[in-house]
Amino acid sequence: MSKYGEEAKRLHREGNRCSASVYKAFADVNINSDNNIPAPRSEDGKCGTVLAAEKLIREMGLGDVSDFDNEFLRVYGSLKCAELLKMHGRRCNEFVGFTAEYVEKLMGKNNNIVPERVIEMRKAWAEGDAKRDAGLEEPESIEKFRNISYGPYGDWNLLDVYRPKNKTGEKLPLIVSIHGGGYFYGDKELYRFYCMHLAEYGFAVINYNYRLSPENKFPAPLEDALAVFNWISTNSDRYGLDKDNVFMVGDSAGAQLVSQFACICSNKAYADIFGFNLPDDVKLKGVSLACGMYNIRRRSDGNNDLMLDYLGTFDLLKDPRTEVHEYITSDYPPAFVFSAENDFLVTECEPFAEFLGQKGIKAKAKIYGKKEDVEVGHVFHVNLKLPVGEEANRDQTDFFKSLIKDY
Repeated sequence: MSKYGEEAKRLHREGNRCSASVYKAFADVNINSDNNIPAPRSEDGKCGTVLAAEKLIREMGLGDVSDFDNEFLRVYGSLKCAELLKMHGRRCNEFVGFTAEYVEKLMGKNNNIVPERVIEMRKAWAEGDAKRDAGLEEPESIEKFRNISYGPYGDWNLLDVYRPKNKTGEKLPLIVSIHGGGYFYGDKELYRFYCMHLAEYGFAVINYNYRLSPENKFPAPLEDALAVFNWISTNSDRYGLDKDNVFMVGDSAGAQLVSQFACICSNKAYADIFGFNLPDDVKLKGVSLACGMYNIRRRSDGNNDLMLDYLGTFDLLKDPRTEVHEYITSDYPPAFVFSAENDFLVTECEPFAEFLGQKGIKAKAKIYGKKEDVEVGHVFHVNLKLPVGEEANRDQTDFFKSLIKDY
């Protein structure tokens, strides 16, 4: 019996319901858990183990739930609790173990087992971000459309749209935010205060979840960015989004993803390497890159666990998809690139802006704060309590406005 199978059976023996036993067994790796455990028979009379497995598979992005359902049917003859009891008696502990083991095998097949170091980093970073945002409230001036599905990967593929209430009925320029977090951490809930703040500058803003590592590998976040652009193409009228004036912001790993996706959007040859077909009617007009690194190959020096979690193998460093700079052309969108004196990635900022300028691309670089400003460090602009953070957010939105004709 597998690790998670044994844990699920133990929880069941201790008196937990079958669904809770399976679901709780994966608490250490299921970062998308909402702790809303399905009750046995709550859906079509299904066994609680089946409902828990289906929920885990969706939340963890492990594939199609019908594959599990078919396997459970093959082994036990039914998905329904009453029928299982009639055919097999009270073998619930066996069902629990079988189900948890199946989910664990899916994790292994997809290389989705999360290392303890990642689990601990996620916890520590979440605690720090919670302290940073303590006391913040969502602005009443912003209209929020939440938890909209934009792709096939369950909770990984949910987005929010924020709009100023005083712009109701207007088609607004759009900012798409790719959150940071080292490719392994973060979600739209963490970035909602920041993204709503950007909306206060007169923009519609899309704030979205994307598939994280190590559960998902390169190029999953870029595939999700493409899915968001496709969603914009088909839903712009409903949410009042100006497809001719689309901008992107990203910080840290999100800045790298934005910088790379901008290359995909502006160079069809590069997009073709990924097999991406971008919507013709969504125009990326500019990007803002905060506290990022912009050369995957240089950062992946063979001894970087987080990059290995994301890439899956350093062999990808020989893949043309990771050679972004080579494919940047003069069609690349204008870029505002910024950092802080105390950002550990500050040395990435000005060289990348200079590189873009040498390609004939409009690019502006700015470094905020002073060495003695210890709070003005990595992704400082997400801290809405810092005046310099508000300054940076005003600067990046002003940069976007300068690119909009007749704004």
